[in-house]
Amino acid sequence: MLQAILLAPLCVLMSVSTGTKTNRTNTIQRPEPSTLQECEWSMLYEYPNIDSDPVGDPATLGGGSATNYCQANINSSGNAASIGWIGSLTLSDNTFGLAATGVAQIPNSWGLFVYGTNPFNAPFYNGYLCVSPFPPGIYKMQTQHLLNGNVVHRKSAHPSDFTLFTPASSWYFQFWFRDPGVGAGANMSDGLHVVFAP
Repeated sequence: MLQAILLAPLCVLMSVSTGTKTNRTNTIQRPEPSTLQECEWSMLYEYPNIDSDPVGDPATLGGGSATNYCQANINSSGNAASIGWIGSLTLSDNTFGLAATGVAQIPNSWGLFVYGTNPFNAPFYNGYLCVSPFPPGIYKMQTQHLLNGNVVHRKSAHPSDFTLFTPASSWYFQFWFRDPGVGAGANMSDGLHVVFAP
């Protein structure tokens, strides 16, 4: 199983904590990459921090690009979860957000958006891991309730989860979620590759 193969080396190779990065003028809170084990722990055992955000602005490329990749398996709701985006890929518009649809419809369960700089595609829990767990690693956002099976996470509402993204940068995203009582107890969406507008 992929978990057994990857966890031991990852715990050594990747940063484990969330911290700050400094420059000469100020201190900026920035996410640090998590180990695969930390992301799994959040998905399986932590409680949800927030509910879904309002949908907000419709998705527009804004000079960037966004493409789905990888694949997703059917979850307990009878759907294969898919990840997309809302708002503009021009970050200065401050309307960008991530959206997951077709996730398990278990209101008290939860999931989280994860992201990284490289793609991946390997069986993982009941789905596929689409973001590479190898250095520099996987970053995670706050855990969210699944509610009706549609989850939205907006930059304007949670700016600290979006601080690494810069114009023209390339990122790979995925939504992980608990799906208790089915197989390995968790599933994933497909992947989303975003290149933000210059």
